[in-house]
Amino acid sequence: MGVTFNRLLGTEDALDPGQYTRETDSGRAALRCALCGCVFSLPAHCRVEPDGRVVPAIKCVQVGCAFFEYVTLSDYHA
Repeated sequence: MGVTFNRLLGTEDALDPGQYTRETDSGRAALRCALCGCVFSLPAHCRVEPDGRVVPAIKCVQVGCAFFEYVTLSDYHA
């Protein structure tokens, strides 16, 4: 199971909930939470498999947000 985030070919400012971008200063993917809309970067301890699955599950960094899911990044190219 889990949630798929769609790739946006743009910056973090243009993300909609449930999208991600790799156009970041850090080079790590940034996601906009599908529940609360908070933008956050993938934590350093996460890895992205060749098929886009993120390991381990991701928790939104926004205080009070309940998003805690296994995530797949669509159109991910390592």
